[in-house]
Amino acid sequence: MTSRMFLFLFSILFISFVKSQEEKEVYKPELMDVQGMVDLEDKGPSAGFIVVESGECSVTCGNGVKMEKRCFVDTSGETSDCQKVMSPCSISLPCQLMTFQRKPGDEFAVDCMTEEEVKEQGEVNIYWKHAKGIITTDARVFRPLKLRSSILMFPSLQVENTGTYRCDAQRKADGLLAKQVYFGLKVINPEVFDLEFRKYVRNKKFLEDVPALETEDTEKVSPQPVNKLLIIVATGIGTGLLVGIVIWLLLLFLCRAKPQQPDLV
Repeated sequence: MTSRMFLFLFSILFISFVKSQEEKEVYKPELMDVQGMVDLEDKGPSAGFIVVESGECSVTCGNGVKMEKRCFVDTSGETSDCQKVMSPCSISLPCQLMTFQRKPGDEFAVDCMTEEEVKEQGEVNIYWKHAKGIITTDARVFRPLKLRSSILMFPSLQVENTGTYRCDAQRKADGLLAKQVYFGLKVINPEVFDLEFRKYVRNKKFLEDVPALETEDTEKVSPQPVNKLLIIVATGIGTGLLVGIVIWLLLLFLCRAKPQQPDLV
């Protein structure tokens, strides 16, 4: 008992000693260990290029470019070596669709770059993409078209030309996207539309007559549940009687077929 008590006290003292040593061993960094730290108060003025002027974005939605004037500013605040450059810009507003509705056989043409935009942006590469059969701005459904002109033209429209066409204008000088625009095209056959309209009129006229039809049908159909209930009850009673008669005849047959025992003398 004494030895166990001694071991217990020794364990407590050893654990307390270890914890006290851990608390004393606090890391104190030396000056040689501190790297990359700068005293902001001792930092002097710096020089570099900054934007002193900025123009408007070339688009009203999506991604575009803008003209910026950048100058080198020395430590004394003097500017020099100014130059104008094109930089990318982005408008948070989503690009809206320009939608058109035409008939089969009509001629259709749109131009994604105006003369003023061509003069301002310089030479550009045009890329067209097509979302067939739907009107959308979802980039995942667009497929490339083999067209490098800024003008999209259809001499004779067909219903299959329905869809959304996207034009991307990319600057040749720096590869920046100068403009992105969507054109939604609907090619509707007037004959089919007329048939659909007539069908709509017939359906509307039919729906106006539905209340009267519902009243007549209700009066005619209302007795049907009662008739069905009577038929079910009559069928059950008839089946029960038939089963009872069969059982009674079977018992009667068994009683008559039982042989009579002779009387004992």
